[in-house]
Amino acid sequence: MLGVIALNTPYTRRGKVDLVETVRQARGINHYMVTFQEPGVGEAMLGADIEATFRGLMRRPALTLPEFEKASATLRALPATLFVGEPAVMGEALLGDEELAVFTQAFRRTGFAGALSWYRNLRQNWEDTANTPDRVSVPALMISAADDFFLPPATSLGMERIVPDLERHIVLDCGHWTQQERPAEVNRLMLNWLNRRFPR
Repeated sequence: MLGVIALNTPYTRRGKVDLVETVRQARGINHYMVTFQEPGVGEAMLGADIEATFRGLMRRPALTLPEFEKASATLRALPATLFVGEPAVMGEALLGDEELAVFTQAFRRTGFAGALSWYRNLRQNWEDTANTPDRVSVPALMISAADDFFLPPATSLGMERIVPDLERHIVLDCGHWTQQERPAEVNRLMLNWLNRRFPR
C-alpha cells in the first residue's frame, strides 16, 4: 500500500475493550452502534420504508457541532432513530430524486444486513488485531467535517503519534455525509494530495 485517505474516520489506537463496548460505556445502550448489534433490529428499522430512511438519513445537520454538544444527553447518545430522520438534528436533504432512487433501489435489492454487519464485526476485528503493529507507516490524508456529530474533527487529534506522515484538512460548514455535501471540495483535497504525494 502506497498511502491511505481517511474521510471523517480517524485511525485510533486499539483500546483495552472493543469499540462497541467503548461506545456502550461512553454513550449508553441506545447509541446506534449498540442498537445495531442485535440481528434483525436495524434491518427492521431501516428497511421498513427504505426511501424514507434515505430521505431522513442523507441530510445536512440542522445544528452546528457546538449546538449539538449542548443538546440533551439522549440526543448526544446518537440514537438509532437518527438513521430514520430525527427532526431535531437533521436539516436540508442532500439527495435529489435520481440519487435517492439509486440508494433506494440498491437496498431494496440487498437489504441492510450486509451494511449493518460491519458494526456487528467490530469485536471480531478488535480481537483479530491484538498482535498487529499500532502504527500507519505510509503517507496519510485525514479529511474531517466541521459539523460531523458522529466523528467530529476532535476525534482525530493525536493521530500524528501513530500516523507520522499525516496531512489533515477540515471541510467547513459540512456534516457527516461529506462526499455528498461537499463533493467538489473533497475531490479537490484528495486529488491535490495524490498529485503531490504520488506524482506521475
